[in-house]
Amino acid sequence: MRQDQSDSQRVRRSISRFRKLTLVSVAIIMVINFFMVHRITAVLDHGSATKINESGRMRMLSQRIRSIAYEIHVAVETGKWNELDGLHDNLVDTRSKLVQNYEALYGDRAPADFFPDATLSERDQVSSIVLPYNRLAIASKDMEKLSLNSIRTAPYVNDLNKSRIKATMEEIRDAQDLFLPRMDTIVSLYEQRSRMEISESISKARIGLFMLASLLGAMVLFIIEPTILIVRRQLRELDLSNRRERKAISVRWRLLTNMGHEFRTPMNAILGFAELLNDETLSTPERERLSNSIHESARHLEKLIGTMLDMSAIESGQLRVHPTSARMADILAPCIQRAQTETIASGLELRTNIDDSCDAEIITEPKRLAQIVEKLIDNAVKFTAKGHIEIHARVEHHDKHDESIIAITDTGIGIQPDQKKYIFDAFHQAQNTLTREFGGSGLGLSFAKDLAQALNGDIEVKSTPNEGSTFTLRIRTPKQAKPEAQPQPDANQGSPTNALEATRMLVVDDAKDNRVLLQHFLKRTGARVDFAYDGQQAIQRVNAASAESDPYELILMDMQMPVLDGYNATMQLRQAGFQAPIIAITAHALDGDREQCINAGCNEYLSKPVNRSALIQMCQTMLTQESDSTNDQSHAKRAA
Repeated sequence: MRQDQSDSQRVRRSISRFRKLTLVSVAIIMVINFFMVHRITAVLDHGSATKINESGRMRMLSQRIRSIAYEIHVAVETGKWNELDGLHDNLVDTRSKLVQNYEALYGDRAPADFFPDATLSERDQVSSIVLPYNRLAIASKDMEKLSLNSIRTAPYVNDLNKSRIKATMEEIRDAQDLFLPRMDTIVSLYEQRSRMEISESISKARIGLFMLASLLGAMVLFIIEPTILIVRRQLRELDLSNRRERKAISVRWRLLTNMGHEFRTPMNAILGFAELLNDETLSTPERERLSNSIHESARHLEKLIGTMLDMSAIESGQLRVHPTSARMADILAPCIQRAQTETIASGLELRTNIDDSCDAEIITEPKRLAQIVEKLIDNAVKFTAKGHIEIHARVEHHDKHDESIIAITDTGIGIQPDQKKYIFDAFHQAQNTLTREFGGSGLGLSFAKDLAQALNGDIEVKSTPNEGSTFTLRIRTPKQAKPEAQPQPDANQGSPTNALEATRMLVVDDAKDNRVLLQHFLKRTGARVDFAYDGQQAIQRVNAASAESDPYELILMDMQMPVLDGYNATMQLRQAGFQAPIIAITAHALDGDREQCINAGCNEYLSKPVNRSALIQMCQTMLTQESDSTNDQSHAKRAA
């Protein structure tokens, strides 16, 4: 579920980044487009539409002035005095507009400076308009005065005034004849400039369009497409995670189904045989058989729980391997002995071929290696109805490493080719149905495969349907260092068999059944056993015993208890100066639990269910080590 949430968050973050990058890119494109449009519009506006229009208007106004001057001359000559007022007003208005247009175009600047980058010839063309304009403006103003004088003196206009009107009209005509072509030249210059600026703007616009196209291409290549690919990949990962989740749910259901069956079978035997033991009519041999059956079922249940815990440790990455030096023959011996019992019970023949190379020591973890071999043997026995089981083992020595090879061959049902890739999956069997012929949890081969890989090895399988299968375990181990000389045991050292006799021990456990069980385990050793129900009471008992000068020599400490647990109780005892051995006895059996107990101050660790012989052996070892340590300290004081 957490993986699904993480995948969903990654997808959302990718989409958010994609949106932000897209918005930024779109904003950049909009800014560039706005700049380009504004630039082209400014060029078109500044470049000349207004100036060409104003120049054309000046040409038109100059022509109107010439026409009005001629009409005034005709009116004075023909005596049409009533028309002079209107013609005078038109002339004033037209000349005023001409002056305004000229000021709008040139203003206070010299005409030659109107185009800053103009050539000398272009400057001369612009400057040539000044003289005819001034002549036209001055002559127009003189015509205004003459027409106004004619209006005032009409109808008695003298010949001198008429001749001056005629001369002024001709001056306007001559000025206008010079003004028009030069104005046409300037308009042409404006048009050329406009075309040049428009051409430059178009070129810049093309460059801008190319940049936009490049930006869009970059967006597609480096933003949109990668983002789409990322989203697609994460969607695929999300889909894969969902499929894994569905598979996990399916596996969980199969776990509950299979393990429920596997747990109920030995539990049924334990409860049923325990109930039969209450029958007073049973003979002693029958009671022994029932007791052995209960013990065997409990061991099977313990083994099943241990497998599940190890599988959990493997899946969580917490399985720890502690290599040590051991002989392959010694590791295989109990496995072969157990296999002989199983094959005899199943009517099979067991064949073994243990090479002499197995007598040499290798670096591995004996417990895990034995577990793998036992799982492979169990699998071979389960699926073999008749015939034999063969165990071949050898150790190959190479320059930089050793390789342990163990092959287990059976004459059973074999494996179909399409089933080979599934046989190492958890809860899978060749006949994976609720009514399958063969029992089992389906964890054996999967567990063996995981353990083999944890030991730097692997399992290979070759099989022929209805003929049998061969599972080959290959474990690569580091080279064995040369053995060091082991110290010889002291001939005067006493046997530890009676080390517990008269030893004062404290059993700390909140469960009554566990206290009763440990009491029976220790009864025959002659030890003096006291009990405490929690860690706080254990500290009180230890303090009281020390005050009585009869301290406890060994403590069996349960680690999970009410009031005060075993971890804190052990730490407080060590802080108070208690030096005697403390053995942790707990149901916590995962890798790392032993280290936690040792770190709390315990000397050793046993996981429940506790084996009687292992418990007594460990207690004897702890007391013997404590006695040796005390003797060493005594010798050291004497020498000092």
